[in-house]
Amino acid sequence: MFKHYRDLCDVVSLLVYCPSERAFLLTKETSGEYWIPSCKTEKNSWKMTAQKMNLELLGNDASPCLPLRVNKIWLPNHHTNCVFHAVFRVPIKGDVKKQTKMKVMFSSSKMQRSTSW
Repeated sequence: MFKHYRDLCDVVSLLVYCPSERAFLLTKETSGEYWIPSCKTEKNSWKMTAQKMNLELLGNDASPCLPLRVNKIWLPNHHTNCVFHAVFRVPIKGDVKKQTKMKVMFSSSKMQRSTSW
């Protein structure tokens, strides 16, 4: 997501999970690493960015994004003193999970990622 230290900025992540099946949605980067879906904050709005990601992932079946945690990371020798990592949780039902599984690729932050449960 970031190539240089100076590029660091606020990030929003979604913890999409299906409680009935005890499953979490992960994205697989081109490098082969698995992560929870994340992207840079747009227009300094964590909630707006989370809702946009949620609609990209789940479409019309999107559940509300509920704030889970905010981490403040101090950055020495950076143009901002700190950045924030806001994590939102999105509980979904089993049928929505199955529909999401059908979507193989989605685009976020101009990067192609595959989703897996």
